[in-house]
Amino acid sequence: FPDRQYRQLIDIFHWRKQYATNGKLTTMINKLLIVICCALCIWSLGLAVTVAAQNGEISLIGHLVAPIGWGPMSGLLLHFNLLLTGRERILKRLWIYPVLYLPGLLIIFAFTVLPAFGQNTDMLIHTAYGWTPLVRNDGWDYLFYAYLIGFTVANLAVLLYTRMHSRDKVQRSQVTLLAICIAVSYALGILSDLVLEQFNIIIPQVSPVFSLLPIGA
Repeated sequence: FPDRQYRQLIDIFHWRKQYATNGKLTTMINKLLIVICCALCIWSLGLAVTVAAQNGEISLIGHLVAPIGWGPMSGLLLHFNLLLTGRERILKRLWIYPVLYLPGLLIIFAFTVLPAFGQNTDMLIHTAYGWTPLVRNDGWDYLFYAYLIGFTVANLAVLLYTRMHSRDKVQRSQVTLLAICIAVSYALGILSDLVLEQFNIIIPQVSPVFSLLPIGA
């Protein structure tokens, strides 16, 4: 997957951020949307450097940068969906923020901080498409899988609960579309980044492409 496409993704996320917020930061949901788009830009930038690097050392730098973007993404998305569906009451409770963001910070610690000190490092191999990591499936990886699945289920549960109980047809249509886009994007991301490797099909990670679905919704 050419690094030029990753750079185009960064431009798309930047444009989407400006379009969705109209340049206004007066509401919490707009501020959070900007944070999400910035995290996606960091994720895409890290993958671009990983894939297009001239050598393994430079590729490793990009590989360590990318988790800063994708690590907290599920928590950010759940926070966004709670705001979108009017769950401000739960967001007034202080305990919700460690629940939302501590797992993402732990993922950054596992996949950025530890490898920077030579621990929990992934092997990077050079393919016809550029550099790509080999998943080791150790304890940290399984922790990430649990985090990903758990927060995906939570995101879908929040949206589907709103779908079932809302009397606003516009809101029901909005959350239904968003739930479908989230489910499809996560499914495609898992298929491309995790499942294919189990069959020795090694391609660069393309999950940011699929994140365009919920962002567009």
